[in-house]
Amino acid sequence: MIERISARSKVLLASIVAVLLILGSATAGYATYFSNRGLLGVSVAGQSIARMTEQEVVDEIVTRADDTTVTLEVDGVTREASLGQLGVSVDAQATASEAFAQNSSVWSRIQGLFTKRDVAVVHSINAATLQKYTEEFTEKVGTAPVSADVSLNEDGNEFVVSEAQVGHGVDLSVLRSLADEAAQSLTNQHAELEKTEIVPAISTDEAQAVADDANGIVNLDIQIHTGSNTYSPSAADKANWITLDKSADSLGDVSIVDDNVISWVINLGASTNDDPVPGVRNVNSRGDVISTVSAGSPGWLVNNAESVAEGVLAAVKDGSSYSGTFEYDKIEQTFENRYIADGAENLAYSAAPGERWIDINLGNNTVTAYEGATPVHGPVSMVPGAPTTPTVTGSFKVWLKVASQTMSGYNPDGSRYRVDNVPWILYFHGDYALHGAPWRSSFGWSGPSGSHGCVNMPVGPMKAIYDWASVGTPVISHY
Repeated sequence: MIERISARSKVLLASIVAVLLILGSATAGYATYFSNRGLLGVSVAGQSIARMTEQEVVDEIVTRADDTTVTLEVDGVTREASLGQLGVSVDAQATASEAFAQNSSVWSRIQGLFTKRDVAVVHSINAATLQKYTEEFTEKVGTAPVSADVSLNEDGNEFVVSEAQVGHGVDLSVLRSLADEAAQSLTNQHAELEKTEIVPAISTDEAQAVADDANGIVNLDIQIHTGSNTYSPSAADKANWITLDKSADSLGDVSIVDDNVISWVINLGASTNDDPVPGVRNVNSRGDVISTVSAGSPGWLVNNAESVAEGVLAAVKDGSSYSGTFEYDKIEQTFENRYIADGAENLAYSAAPGERWIDINLGNNTVTAYEGATPVHGPVSMVPGAPTTPTVTGSFKVWLKVASQTMSGYNPDGSRYRVDNVPWILYFHGDYALHGAPWRSSFGWSGPSGSHGCVNMPVGPMKAIYDWASVGTPVISHY
């Protein structure tokens, strides 16, 4: 009896072992087969990926995404858009990787036999692209909203507001929901929409508040003193210090451009600097200072422009007025020595050695041509202008030489005069000139019969001086 039971037990045990071996073998085969293939219970956006490789899943997701559209119908206007046109980007690889996450171990692959899992499509929506599409569609079915804006007026000295305008068209949030649903399910979406009122992203009140803040800076009282003058930036200058951090849905904050403020102050300081003006002294051959031709003047250089700029910048950022003063370093002027001919200090003109110049002495009615302090022509007797038309006095230079010319004009009584072929003319101040006077028989006197202001000279001596002088030769007329 015991032997018979033992035989049956052996048969049963062998059967159990055989079943276990078969199950183990089948399980091992399943686990191996599905190590790199989609599990039976896994789907992506409602579509099974069983037995598909990961690359096949990627390709399938790409194809489905390319075929997915969103159709909108508003007031009889229909428009179909792909996911890409709506700014939707489907990450097929990331989605496939998530779908194959359970394939990482034998045990998880076995668990997949008894569970179902639908993997959501990994995607993102580009807000700017979706916004642009919404605006384009709105243009076809309604009116786009217009955000309020802040800008400078034509004069560039005040910030003004352009008012917001309410639009009517497709609600961006509705279109975003449709795009999101299409991406998640990879199925076409269709919606009949009513036009809705679209509120601008930036209201008129918001823009006005920004403009008021900016104009508050434009109206700040900024004063910079120099001791003798006070300078203030213009409204346009201060407006140039301001920037708005604008975006599609915001005007941002009113900000100060530091460099613009600092540059304005630095440039103002530079414009108030005075360069030193060298003085000029006449010095003889021994180095003695004979006279000072010009005293010159010292220079002044701003030494605190940077600190003033920092003060202005801090005040503007604080929204407060400012008053400051430029301080200066004094730059002493230098002197240039002008060497003159010995003895020239006693003449009407302190000429340099060898320098050519013409002396018109209205005190004794003579003309003398000098080189340095040495007379080379003259003194020559002449006739100056009459008392009613006197010869001009001062320091001049020959500006024009004319060998012969007809001179004409008006006499003091209003009558005209005309003299042909006036020879050897040296113009030294406007119409005033030295010239030959062949119509005169005597020289060296003055009075009512004098000239109309020119210096009349004998023709021979005048030609000698004409040939000797050049344009630029100094002419000194004096008593």
